[in-house]
Amino acid sequence: MLFYSHVIVANRLEQILMPRDLKDYYLGAIAPDIRYYARLPRETTHLPLEKIQEMEINYPSLKSFILGYKIHIASENIIAALKIDEKIRSQFPISILKNKLPAQFVSVLIEYYYLETEKIYIECGTDLNPILGVMGITQQVLSEVTFEINDFFKDPTFQSAIRGVNKLGLAGGSNVQKYLRVANRLNDNKLAKFLLFAFTQKHIKFFDANASKLILEAINS
Repeated sequence: MLFYSHVIVANRLEQILMPRDLKDYYLGAIAPDIRYYARLPRETTHLPLEKIQEMEINYPSLKSFILGYKIHIASENIIAALKIDEKIRSQFPISILKNKLPAQFVSVLIEYYYLETEKIYIECGTDLNPILGVMGITQQVLSEVTFEINDFFKDPTFQSAIRGVNKLGLAGGSNVQKYLRVANRLNDNKLAKFLLFAFTQKHIKFFDANASKLILEAINS
């Protein structure tokens, strides 16, 4: 899952969890993926839920941020447990391409699907907190990333997402380049996009139907 998908999930749970500070809540929901800009390894920013629960005790004032963060981590665990990636790949309608799909294909497809079908307008917090500091994120990095993310959420489209990536200089990173190549190919081929959306829809609806309950169970356990 990529950052817009994580915000979609957090937005759906907002009315259930009722976080006191919405800006901090959404900052938590995207915080692990700031690693792309900060050039940090995944294990540095994707802390296990057990570690975050310890921090929740130590930093009670960060409850809203931690809620969003836990949703991000739980979402990735659950999408893996539901085997969404495997199901999309194994049932891909063009058999000759099944084994040639890039590793980033499913994440980009889900992100693009949400961008095209579900618009939300939120604002992320911009202040550094101790948990972000533990991850290795600085105030300068946070300010630069959240400025572009908040600008994106004024007009959440594929085009504005690409603009933000380019402004942050992320397009030069090897991992991000792989995501961009897949996204641009999908965006450039309208027929392929239509067919893939029709094929993907049932898998995303399956995730949507189960995600909220499973995420709530995970973050409350």
